[in-house]
Amino acid sequence: MYTPEAFAPKVDETGAAEKGSDYNENRAYATQPKYPLTSTSHESENASEMAEERSIGHSIVGKMNDEQLLVANFGADEDGFEVCTDCGAVSREGPLSNPHARPYPKDLRFVGEYDWDDQCTGSTVTTSFSHRFPSDLTVLQIPLGDEMEFVPSEAWFETPGQSLAEALVMGASRALGIEDDELEGGFRTRSAEHADIDARGVIEVFLFDTTAGGAGFSSRVWEEFDAVCAEARSILESCSCDTACHNCLRRYQNRHLHDSLNRHEGLALLDYAQTGTPPTLRPDKTQSLIKQLERALELKEEDVALRAIDDDKWEIEIDGTTMTFGIRSSLRRSRAPTSATYDEDYSDYELSQRLPEVAHSIVDQLQ
Repeated sequence: MYTPEAFAPKVDETGAAEKGSDYNENRAYATQPKYPLTSTSHESENASEMAEERSIGHSIVGKMNDEQLLVANFGADEDGFEVCTDCGAVSREGPLSNPHARPYPKDLRFVGEYDWDDQCTGSTVTTSFSHRFPSDLTVLQIPLGDEMEFVPSEAWFETPGQSLAEALVMGASRALGIEDDELEGGFRTRSAEHADIDARGVIEVFLFDTTAGGAGFSSRVWEEFDAVCAEARSILESCSCDTACHNCLRRYQNRHLHDSLNRHEGLALLDYAQTGTPPTLRPDKTQSLIKQLERALELKEEDVALRAIDDDKWEIEIDGTTMTFGIRSSLRRSRAPTSATYDEDYSDYELSQRLPEVAHSIVDQLQ
């Protein structure tokens, strides 16, 4: 990774700065801030330690001082950026041409003093950009027990952690009476062996100051964390949207995360953090998913019947053949096929994001 000292506007072949309207910008967003840069094992002498901590239900909330965070940008497709080692020009799309325009114009007042051509022929390297900065943190450590999923490699797994982080940021804004851009939130996962706990793994949600050098708001979050959690819960519970909207989790500062935010997933993780009880879906959310599944099946088969057996079990019949299924929070491990109660156990993520595949598999099983 490379930390650039400065950025300059793109220039044309004459060395004049291009205007933003002359090209279509392809944005490449930086990652969410990550911590720490040192080892994550508690057995390491370089491991980060809590300055203060206390229990909050099933979890631990702690305060960390002067922690190093990292923000990185790996490019639009996470393939990195091609950078000229001589002039610092950066390719936004594909390889740099050789020769290529330098990324800064000549000062016309000193043209006679320049000893380099307008076009550069330097070699290139592929790298990413990064920035390190210190900040105090408030960290919520949530150990995930045997009944919970711990699959950091799955794309959906970032949704609960990031949704809860955003809810806590907005909850802190309300509880502390500050603007929501004074704090930023993120999360990371840790395996059980690195956390030295009896759990499948840990989700750590953290909040930090956005002001350089810190404004002390993250410390106030630590001091008033119960009030912050109460406001975050209100944000997640009071909205009526299916996933997230501008009345709950979406705001301008997290616009690059809008597609991955889900208030139901954030609420499920908050419930588990506070109670340690594997999350269950709210009845209204379950009924919504059932109706979506029923409509998807009817598009594939006319002779389909879907009926409730009890509050947590349903039966599907197609041409006289039946199967039973349950619906669970995606944070919870599947209860099938180890449980004789269900033939299948679908997560809310599968029924909302992969509904066509689920409906197709059901029809295949019952035909």
